[in-house]
Amino acid sequence: MPLTTPQEKDIRFFKGLPLFFVITGGLFLLYSVWFWDRGIFQILPGVFAESINVPLDYIQLGLEIFPIQVENFILFQSYESLPPLSFPKLSLLWGTIIWILLVLISSLLSTFKRTPFIISMGVWMAVLSISGINSLNIGGIYSNYALIWMLVGWIVPLVYINFYQNHWTLIQRFSLTFAIATLTLLGLIYFSEMPAAALLIAENLTLPAVALSAIFLLHIGHAIFSGTTILLLKLNKGVQLKITYHLLVLFFLYFFLVFFTLLDLLGDIQLPFPVVPPLLLFFIAGVVGLFVYREKISQTEQPFPLPFIGESLYLTFFAICLWTWGKAIFTENQPYIDFFDHIFLYGQVALSLLFFVYVLANFTGILNSGKEVGKIIFKPQHFAYFHMRIGSLMALGILAALGDTIIINHIISGSTNQAADYYYQADLPKQATILYESAWMQYRKNDKAKNAAVHLHLLDGNKKEALNQLEQSMDFNPNVPNLLLISKLLHEQDKVFEAVFYLEKGLKLFPDNAFLQNNLALFLSKLNRPTDALQYLQTLQEINPVAHANFIGLQVKHQRENEETLLETDDPISKINQLAAANRQGNLWRGSLSINEVSQNFTVQTAAIRNLWTNQPNQLLSQDITLIDSLIKATEITFQERNLRDSRIIRLYQERDIAETLKYLVGNAGIFSGSAGYYHQWSAMVLAGQLDLDKAATDILVAEERNVSDFKPHHLAILYFGNRPIDAIRIHQKFNIPFPSWMSWGDDGKLEENPQLQYFEALKGFHAKLEKELMQDLLKIEQSLLQASFATHILVHKAHVLNTSNIGLIEEVLSKEPALPISKQDVQEWIAFVKNKGSNLPEGNFFAQFLKPELGLDRNPYWTPLILKSVADASDDMEGYNILQDAKQFNKDPLLWIAYINQAKKIGFQQYANDALQDMEAWIAKAEIEGLLADFIE
Repeated sequence: MPLTTPQEKDIRFFKGLPLFFVITGGLFLLYSVWFWDRGIFQILPGVFAESINVPLDYIQLGLEIFPIQVENFILFQSYESLPPLSFPKLSLLWGTIIWILLVLISSLLSTFKRTPFIISMGVWMAVLSISGINSLNIGGIYSNYALIWMLVGWIVPLVYINFYQNHWTLIQRFSLTFAIATLTLLGLIYFSEMPAAALLIAENLTLPAVALSAIFLLHIGHAIFSGTTILLLKLNKGVQLKITYHLLVLFFLYFFLVFFTLLDLLGDIQLPFPVVPPLLLFFIAGVVGLFVYREKISQTEQPFPLPFIGESLYLTFFAICLWTWGKAIFTENQPYIDFFDHIFLYGQVALSLLFFVYVLANFTGILNSGKEVGKIIFKPQHFAYFHMRIGSLMALGILAALGDTIIINHIISGSTNQAADYYYQADLPKQATILYESAWMQYRKNDKAKNAAVHLHLLDGNKKEALNQLEQSMDFNPNVPNLLLISKLLHEQDKVFEAVFYLEKGLKLFPDNAFLQNNLALFLSKLNRPTDALQYLQTLQEINPVAHANFIGLQVKHQRENEETLLETDDPISKINQLAAANRQGNLWRGSLSINEVSQNFTVQTAAIRNLWTNQPNQLLSQDITLIDSLIKATEITFQERNLRDSRIIRLYQERDIAETLKYLVGNAGIFSGSAGYYHQWSAMVLAGQLDLDKAATDILVAEERNVSDFKPHHLAILYFGNRPIDAIRIHQKFNIPFPSWMSWGDDGKLEENPQLQYFEALKGFHAKLEKELMQDLLKIEQSLLQASFATHILVHKAHVLNTSNIGLIEEVLSKEPALPISKQDVQEWIAFVKNKGSNLPEGNFFAQFLKPELGLDRNPYWTPLILKSVADASDDMEGYNILQDAKQFNKDPLLWIAYINQAKKIGFQQYANDALQDMEAWIAKAEIEGLLADFIE
């Protein structure tokens, strides 16, 4: 239905707009209480890693088994208190809403009768004087020009309307007032030199909003009781029940309800029962108060001409109170929060009490009559309503004294807090620090102020002062964010025991707090108290994914893994820790993890890459190498680059790309010279796994030169049989490292004969040997398992030199040892594969599963049969030459070198061929070389 009169438009606008802000303000307040949950404090899990050694692979040389150890990472998440959040856009939105509501109020005030209007303008001037408008520094620091202009731009239009245009509609009044006052404010903001001047005004509007909210809270002080009284009177109409007793019971119930809530708030006594939150009572009082106010308007003379104006004023004040209380909770302005709680409860206690006395004094004789007393409840006969208000003010004074007049500290500290918030949001840390510290000194129950001050000191690099501030907080008002902060700072100073003390103290104050329990468990782990650490996380890990990941991490760190450690989980960090557990046990992990699903945080991403690639890569080598190279290129920090390069080596090794693995190990030793010994020792283990004991021995000696000292018995064996026996004895004596048990010397000074010794003797110079010597070595080994193992090495590395009869001998050796699942058919298929161009191995073949030739024939230079096959399958002679050129840098197989010489001559590289012939003379007799040339040169 269309609006027909200006008054109807006024009613719709001036009741609809405040009601809209009441609803949205109520939702904002409820969100701040129920869902925001002190969200201004950022408590987030920070990730750090601890390394453990895990076996990348196990090298088996006969009965000697030793691991290639690499680092894996266990991820731990420690909760950290970050700087409080700031929301400048929300502050501006809040300021805009309050500004609109203030203009609404002033427009409604312009309808007042002359005397009430003049009084209201005096009050309005007082409100503007506490708005902090002079902080814009127009014409000088805190000069009054800004306030004068604001008074002119706001009060003058209202006076003009009230004195000369009182016939205007409310929309016209609002339009003129809003336009002039807003333009004045925008002009002041424009000419102000203060940074973020609009934000400054928005924050400074908080104090006027708090003042108006306090007026509203006192106004609804008796709303619940008076509303209940009016309802009972209406229900008793014509019934004539003795509702005096009902009122008496209801009054005492409600009075003690709010009084005990007040006592609980003051903290003077510990009540054995729960109390009602003040906010719940506030919502009830705010809604009921509107209906009570309607009754009051209908019964008494008001300064405004129309009833809906009073209702609009009520709704506007209600909206301001909702939005301001909501902002105080959202921004964690604890002084203002406590102010609202106190002033509301003071009003409920004082005004409910005086209203009860007022009702009994004026209407005792007719309360039970069944007459419509509700229609005259605000028309007293004896004890005037005005006098009731005076008595209420006196009661308020008494209650304020009971609360040690703490509401004054609330206002002072809260306003200082809001000023600090402006400087904090405007990125002026020094001013913000001073004001936050001052706000905390004014009111110690002010968690955000102290927390923000500490973080600002930390950002300024002043850790000593930050720690001093935190110690003050611990003395007066400990809280979880500051407990996390102080424990972190103490840990950084290696004061772990003190950090544990504060966290344990915190758990006494905040039992079952997940943040404190989690961090305490991690610190206890550092103190080597794994049982206590795991106990703190045992229950928590069932509901908290961070605690669950830490629980797994601690189990792995302290070697307390069990079946539950590897139970399926959806959390990526838990999966990374499970990978570390599986890797240390040498098992394949049954779960699934994609690098794409983990955080882009460097620590998390690199831990996922390292642990996953150590276990079982799940992507193509080309994809993984592209990923790791892009990460290496992007990093500029040395330790991060080293971490990534090590992961690249692991990925290459898992693909058995031994050539690239060894090249990168040498490269890393050059780039990271401080860790060169580590890489040479790693390289020695890789070379030993490829039966190149000579090069492995050389790398061990280089590692020793680079200050490596953690040698094991198998290192001595490699040195001894890698043609470095004197160095093996020297290191044995220097580091007091025993030789393997099978290396024992007899009285004649020679090693005592045994199958393991025969095996290692056979490995000496393995790759440089030809068929005759290899078969002699094979037959010298007495134990069947070791003989079969050596026969397997011959097939993998030397199948290209074997004739038919020797192949049969190897088949016979293998058939005697059931521990090695290599059948005669496997051997025949393998020999046919390496000697015939373009052939393929069946999928079930032992060598197909062990060597995976489909991944590349030339990726391991020590797999000579596959190298020669890749040359035969090469698309052209130059490709074949390049394959042989790369392989001969590692492998001293005579036929490999002869093939290289042949290939070099094919493409016209005669000089390279001659150089290779000359190099071969270092380990093969010249006559033997000539025989090979005669047999194999095309």
